[in-house]
Amino acid sequence: MHRSPRRHAIVTVALLALGIGASPVALGQDMAAQLGACRAIPDNAARLACYDRLSDALVPPPANVAAPQAPPVVPAPSATTPQPAVPVAPPSPAPTPAQRFADDRLPAAKRDAPPELDEIQAGVTALRLVPGGFVEVTLETGQVWRQTDGEQMRVGLGAKVRIRKGLVGGFLLNEVGRNKSYRVKRVE
Repeated sequence: MHRSPRRHAIVTVALLALGIGASPVALGQDMAAQLGACRAIPDNAARLACYDRLSDALVPPPANVAAPQAPPVVPAPSATTPQPAVPVAPPSPAPTPAQRFADDRLPAAKRDAPPELDEIQAGVTALRLVPGGFVEVTLETGQVWRQTDGEQMRVGLGAKVRIRKGLVGGFLLNEVGRNKSYRVKRVE
């Protein structure tokens, strides 16, 4: 595996920042051997874990944490000793385009990504009457839409609705198969 001079420089700078010289004299023969063992690990994640263990042994613990009895010893990898697998958390599923629809209208902290659709269709899972006589609709995608004006919305629980972009930047909701639309805004 090819290691770039930049990576080598980064490791050297990191060690210097920890107050450790990069020579075997300053590190001690044992530390130099352990660094060499880490450097020989071909797997990126396992190599990083090895360097992390060494840096944890070199940095003094915070005052409220008891110091370890002895620094961990990193055995040199050999051809017969298998490297332990590094557990990797499964990636969280990306939101679907329907779930991202109208995210640009949410506060910045709640946004997932810019919208990719001009409209969505989803089933209604909950209805709630809010102040002003308007209705708040929760969709099967988890989105919550609130009516903003007009007469009280007439949409049934379990109904399939369509939400599309309006001409002047708002959104319109209507039950699939019906012509009556209601102006809405996304609240969650």
